[in-house]
Amino acid sequence: MRHPLTGFEQYVNKRGAITDYIKNFGMFRGVSNYYFCRIRRSGQVSVYYGNGPEQCLLRSGSSDVMVFEQIFLFDDYNINFKSDPEFIIDAGAHIGLASLYFSKCYPQAQIICLEPESENFNLLSENVKHLPNIHALNCALWHFTGEIYLDNPDANTWAFRVSERQSDVTVQTMDINAILDHYEQQRVHLLKIDIEGSEKSLFLNKPAWTDQIDYLVIETHDHIQSGSSEMVEKALAGKMQLIQRQGENWVYARCQQEP
Repeated sequence: MRHPLTGFEQYVNKRGAITDYIKNFGMFRGVSNYYFCRIRRSGQVSVYYGNGPEQCLLRSGSSDVMVFEQIFLFDDYNINFKSDPEFIIDAGAHIGLASLYFSKCYPQAQIICLEPESENFNLLSENVKHLPNIHALNCALWHFTGEIYLDNPDANTWAFRVSERQSDVTVQTMDINAILDHYEQQRVHLLKIDIEGSEKSLFLNKPAWTDQIDYLVIETHDHIQSGSSEMVEKALAGKMQLIQRQGENWVYARCQQEP
């Protein structure tokens, strides 16, 4: 995989204009969202994330706005699957915006979102509490269930990553099999991963759980952790095929499966 631009550089090249907001949300909601996202520079705000009354919370003047625009203006998760996913895991859920998008697209899906950082998780919980199909877990996806560490607790809100390197902040972890067992599922129909370079450790040693994934949507971070893309490719070789680039995400499908 090649990444000519980092995620932040890609975002700067296409940050949301008021016309983008109006096109996606209509006049009233678009202008309202633009004000809270682009003009107001501090405080927690409530913005529309669809054409209905549904709203979510963002921290204005923060990277929450960038994530919101990537998902709801620039369609980073607008992917045509062969069939609608029924069991979704959102790893690196941040404040829940991808899970809200998936719930809007696939209202019958059960969505498990994992976020290890406490402030992000608190906002995530607020954003999804009205949706019974979304279950928020204050933990990180890892290759074992247990406890590891937040590697960069002072990072920007969208840049937290975890590792087994000791720090002052511990986080709980769950592995794919533990999640499947807990929710009495056999397979993950859609696994979304955006974990800021920690994917290199997650995919180390070609983990067997990749056999239980139908679709994988992943943002890799070679600019943070060199070799992340290569590690993912090796782990998926012969099991899943790359079918699409959507925004910053690489989309893989189980071999023999079309989007």
